[in-house]
Amino acid sequence: MPKYAADMPPPDCNMPLHAWLRTWLTRLLKTLGLLALGIALLWAGLAIWALQRGPTPAQQQALAALRNPAATPASLAQASPQDGFVALWLLARDVPAEQQHAVAWQDVEHFASYRGDAWPAPSERFAELTPQEHAIWCRVWDEQPCLQRVRADLPHFQAQIQAHQALLQRIAALADYGYVSQPFVWRMDTPLPSYQHLFYPATQYAVQFWSGQPEQAMHGLCRHTDTVQRLLQGPHSTLIAQMVAAAQLRQSAALLADMLYHAPQVQAPSNCLQAFAAQPDHAQSLCDIARNEYQFSLGALRHPLPSWARDAFLEGSGLESGPQHSRIRRWQRILIALLPAWGHERTLRRLSAPRYAWVCTPEAQQALSQADFAQLHALGAAHAQAIAWQAACALAPRACLWNTGEPIFAAQPSYPQRLHDREATRRAIASLLWLRMQPAPAPAADASALQAWQALFAQRPAELHLPGSTPKITTLPDGTWALHVPLHDSARATALQLPFAPPAR
Repeated sequence: MPKYAADMPPPDCNMPLHAWLRTWLTRLLKTLGLLALGIALLWAGLAIWALQRGPTPAQQQALAALRNPAATPASLAQASPQDGFVALWLLARDVPAEQQHAVAWQDVEHFASYRGDAWPAPSERFAELTPQEHAIWCRVWDEQPCLQRVRADLPHFQAQIQAHQALLQRIAALADYGYVSQPFVWRMDTPLPSYQHLFYPATQYAVQFWSGQPEQAMHGLCRHTDTVQRLLQGPHSTLIAQMVAAAQLRQSAALLADMLYHAPQVQAPSNCLQAFAAQPDHAQSLCDIARNEYQFSLGALRHPLPSWARDAFLEGSGLESGPQHSRIRRWQRILIALLPAWGHERTLRRLSAPRYAWVCTPEAQQALSQADFAQLHALGAAHAQAIAWQAACALAPRACLWNTGEPIFAAQPSYPQRLHDREATRRAIASLLWLRMQPAPAPAADASALQAWQALFAQRPAELHLPGSTPKITTLPDGTWALHVPLHDSARATALQLPFAPPAR
C-alpha cells in the first residue's frame, strides 16, 4: 500500500479525484490561514508591546545627542539673510540675482514631490558657468604644484580667469554668508551643491600671484579658505561637505606655503591668521556629521530606494572589505532593497539613533582629539547595535536591518583621520605664519641654521601643538627646507610637505 504525507488523506476509492483534491486544498488553505493569523497576532503583540515600552534609556540618550541645534528653513519666507544655501546651490547657474531665491526654492519644492531617477532640476534651464577646460585648473592632488603649473603657462591661465569672471565673482560673494543650510528633503538621492566649484579660486590666486600681486593673492586665498571652512563646517554640515572642506583646506595650505616660499619678502596678510587659526573643538565636527548622517539615514528609510541604489544593494556592490563582508551582510542589504519603505516614525528614530550618537559621547570626542583611532574603533565596536530580536523591529524592519553591524565611522576610520589631518594642516600653516613673525634665530655653537629654525619651531605656542601630529622642519633631497606633516589618512599621501624658507628681513 502506498504511503501518504500526514496532511494528505488517502483518497477514498469511491471518491472522485477532483473531490479529493478539493478536500486536500481546503485543509491546506485552512492550515496556511491559521499560520498567517498566528504570525499576524505575534506581530501585533510585539508592535503593541514596543509602542507601550517606548525608547530605552540608551536610545533616549542617543536621541538627545542627535538633536540638531541648527534650524533648517521650511520655506523661502523662513530663509535667513546669513544662509548661503541659495548662493551655493546656484553657484554654477547663470540665474539673475533677482530670481535666485525663487528659482532655488522651486528646486527644493520640485524635488520633494519628485519620484524617479535623474531628477531634472528646474534651475537647469539656466546656462552653465562651469569652465569647459576644467581639467587644466588646479586640483587638490595634482602632482605638479599649482604655482608651478600656472607659471609654466601664465598667459593661458590669465585668459581662463578673465573668461570666467562671472563664476569667480559668485564664489567670492559667498564670503557674505555665515552658513549653508540643507532644505532639501533627506533621501538617498538628495542632491548636492556645486562643491567642486569651490576649488577653482586656487588657480585665480595663483595667476594673481605671478601677475605681480603676491600680497593680494594671499589675502584672497585666505579669505576664500575662511569662507569655505565657515560654510561647510558646523551644525548643518554633512559628511561630504566636511570632506570637501578638508580637501579645500589642504589645497589652500599647499598653495599658501608655496606663495610664502616664493615671496619671502612679503608679510602674510592678517586674515591668513584667522583662516588657519587652530580650532580647539575640532573633534566636534564628527558629531556634526553624525547628526546630519542620521537625518540622511532616516530619509533613506522613509522613502523607496532609487533604482541605482536598489540595484547596488541587490548586487551586493559597495560592501566594505573585512570581516563584516559576509553572506549575512549581503542578505541584509537584499532585504533592505526588497522591503517596502514603511516604518513607525518614532521607532525609526530610536532604532537608528545609537548607530550615530556614539561619536558625540565625551569618550569618542576625546579619542578623536587625541588621534587615538584604535580607541575610537573600540568605542564604535562597543556601541554596535545588534538587531537581536528587538520587539521594535516589528514596527520598522528596514531600520533594524539598516542599523545592524558596526556603527558609523567604526568601519570607516579614514573619515575621522581626515578630520584630524585637516586640523593638523591648519596648525601647520599657523605655525609657519608664527615662524615668519619671529626674529631669525642665531645658531648655537656647532649648530646649523636649519637646527636653529628647528629649535625655534619646537618653541611654538601650545595652541599650535596637536596630539597625534608630529610636524618637523626637514631638508628635502634638493636641499630646500619643508615642514613635514605626517598624515593619518595615507590613502593618497603619507605626509604633507609644505615648503619653508626663512623670511627676508
